[in-house]
Amino acid sequence: MIAVDKDKDKDVLIRIMVLALLDLLLCLTYLWMFAFPKFAVTFRLAFLYWIVWETNIYVYTLGRMTQMAIPYVIIASTAERLAWITGKASMSSQGYGRLVVVILLLTSIFVLRVPALWAMQLTTNAECDLFESKFLSPTEFMSDERFKLFDIVVNFLHIIASFLILTVLNAIIVIKLREYHKAARRQSALISPSVLFESHDMCTAREEERRERQRLRIAIKTTVVIISTYLACNSLHFCLFIIEQFDPTWLLDETGNAFNWIYVMLGDFVSILFVVSSTIRLFIYYKYNAEIREQILSIHVFHTTKLIKTNNKHIVQSSIRLEET
Repeated sequence: MIAVDKDKDKDVLIRIMVLALLDLLLCLTYLWMFAFPKFAVTFRLAFLYWIVWETNIYVYTLGRMTQMAIPYVIIASTAERLAWITGKASMSSQGYGRLVVVILLLTSIFVLRVPALWAMQLTTNAECDLFESKFLSPTEFMSDERFKLFDIVVNFLHIIASFLILTVLNAIIVIKLREYHKAARRQSALISPSVLFESHDMCTAREEERRERQRLRIAIKTTVVIISTYLACNSLHFCLFIIEQFDPTWLLDETGNAFNWIYVMLGDFVSILFVVSSTIRLFIYYKYNAEIREQILSIHVFHTTKLIKTNNKHIVQSSIRLEET
């Protein structure tokens, strides 16, 4: 499917590929949990309604695992980028090293999130309409104080710790690139006047400075965009989680028997932000990462489309020349 040279194939970024798969998986889990039930209720599809709700706990747990895995895969990729910039890349520069780190991350997250399977149960109300009879309810395990503390710690690692680590890593990268940029400018300024008369050396110095500026600009833009989207979807999520744990009465309406409309709206908005941030991440990397852009363009479909556009352009130009003659 993907036509990549053998030399380029060695440089494939494993963690970014895993991140893309996680983003896809997160979008699919949200479709399964929210879009499919709505579709089943709207068109009165009993079998679809039944199978979605029977698997909802497993899909929900998988979604929680995916949500937690995404920021830590981003952290691993950012740490690798920092290692390359500082010249300290070792095992992380090898394919097996990346694979080992990814496996350890996913295994750890699986262990941390799998207890959620026993925190909820599927409840059926026989007195309601078939398409409104099923819902998830907490189990006794969820009310256990030890599980509550464990859940708070896991969510802290997921939301706060991951964001702080990612912010620090990206800040260090930007600082390092600024230092390299200043060094490149000093180096170009130290070139003797006699050498500057040589056009080749002048072009080399200017090209080196231009590359450093471009690297700095790309790093800053990527940092701002990725962190902004990550913060947008996780800060609200964390605030709601804190309220759920410490002041749940705020979430209820005046009767105390149902959630108020603000909480429902914010909860839905958090879900939308998660999907949006996962969806646009590919476009962010495509715009600011030249390697990923080349790999996407190397896909057969895009490569063929590009060739067709190029050929059409040549045909149009040839036709214009013929008309002029």
